[in-house]
Amino acid sequence: MYLKREVTLVIKNTEFELVTSEREKYFSRTIIISTGLKDVLPNIETISDYYGKTLFHCPYCDGWELRDKPLVVIIGDQVQGFHFIQTIYNWSRDLIVCTNGNPFQNSNQKGFLINKGIRIIEYKIKKFAGKNGQMEKVVFENGESASRRGGFVMPQMIQASDFGKQLGCKYNSLGGIAVDSFGRTNIQGIYAAGDASVVNPAQIIIAAADGVRAAAGVNADLTQKEFLE
Repeated sequence: MYLKREVTLVIKNTEFELVTSEREKYFSRTIIISTGLKDVLPNIETISDYYGKTLFHCPYCDGWELRDKPLVVIIGDQVQGFHFIQTIYNWSRDLIVCTNGNPFQNSNQKGFLINKGIRIIEYKIKKFAGKNGQMEKVVFENGESASRRGGFVMPQMIQASDFGKQLGCKYNSLGGIAVDSFGRTNIQGIYAAGDASVVNPAQIIIAAADGVRAAAGVNADLTQKEFLE
């Protein structure tokens, strides 16, 4: 039976007790944490109106739809940002790069981008303008604006839930729940799959395959436990 409920608390006793927002309680011998990641976007007015419509975070997922259009690329971490820009350049040669008020610190990379005809704007972004999620321009706090038809932004990725921390799971160096090849965590009976364990937004097919491995781990462990009891 499939129930659409929001779990707000998980408690480990002899079994796992799951408490929902409606204060309902469910009990389970094992759990798979697959709550994924949450995007933390830059603090820019109207950004949520365009995110997921003409402003995206993954050039592999949405680059084809924005190909050859005038695009804005908003970067935060400039070490990762340079590769981010290179990838988007495969889809469109008409790019402006916005650092949103931060100086572009790597002079060699900056020179390379300029030589490619990519304009770098270091002014802070005030807002995006357009209609019904269709971007028309980027407006900067100094009063200037740039006509754009879409773009990409590098959001900060954080865990969508803290269930792993609540239950004492170990985390890897990237901030994901540490697991073995079958999704097992350091806590018996707790498994993790998808973006919750890798902290790297993956396509659905990859996350689904990760879930299958974790399910296989659950099945193998329960089968062995019941056989030995």
